[in-house]
Amino acid sequence: MTVKQYREKCQARGDDKFYEFMETALEIWSNDACIGYMIVAAQDAGLNQEQIRSLVSEVKGALDALSLDEAAERYRHSSF
Repeated sequence: MTVKQYREKCQARGDDKFYEFMETALEIWSNDACIGYMIVAAQDAGLNQEQIRSLVSEVKGALDALSLDEAAERYRHSSF
């Protein structure tokens, strides 16, 4: 069930569970947080500052170029 379908189901029943769900279950996507995770992983993997700088630049480009769904699809079809 999508979030939209859940909202519609709640509205049809006249309850406000959808809004309770939204307040407690979801975090807002953040490109900055995504890049932060990537930096930590790159440091843990032993990449040097120049490699991380290059990776950050590429990730920023990908974040601008792809939707969340497109990025997820790329991951699902990758060998990782």
